[in-house]
Amino acid sequence: MLLSQEGKISILELAGLNPNQKYSAWYCVESEDGGKGSISYTFTTLALAFSTLPAKATSNTVALICAETNLSDMETGAGFEWRRYDAPDLVPSTQSPCSVVDGVLTGALRNLSASTYYKYRPYYTSASGQTYYGEWLAFGTADANVYFDPTAAGNAWRAHVRRAAFTC
Repeated sequence: MLLSQEGKISILELAGLNPNQKYSAWYCVESEDGGKGSISYTFTTLALAFSTLPAKATSNTVALICAETNLSDMETGAGFEWRRYDAPDLVPSTQSPCSVVDGVLTGALRNLSASTYYKYRPYYTSASGQTYYGEWLAFGTADANVYFDPTAAGNAWRAHVRRAAFTC
């Protein structure tokens, strides 16, 4: 929770809430001259939005995965779930937490097996423990004859990788 005051407007930011759910909030304020008051309101959180983006293979053992989302940058329950494409359902997927930066989740999968297919999807787990998922996408580490080489011009997702400083 973050409470800040800009001029005479208070901003209350809450994290870890369930998407598309109604909440009620109440808080007390006390002025410098001793006056007291309380404010209560009801609000509904937005429905969660994920748009899983195609993976970018940077070698036959490394791929960058991204998803656009409407989650706030202060949310901590987001990340990617991933696994080999041919893994049986009995084998659990790996969940790797990632930061949201400017509405985008970005992570790098490293030490992948060459010539192997993988699938991944974004997820968000609220403070109540409920997990929400985006759509699965798949990629192969041997799909490209020429590997993608990140450049600074025109690739907004690369800036997210640099600023976030994490590896999933």
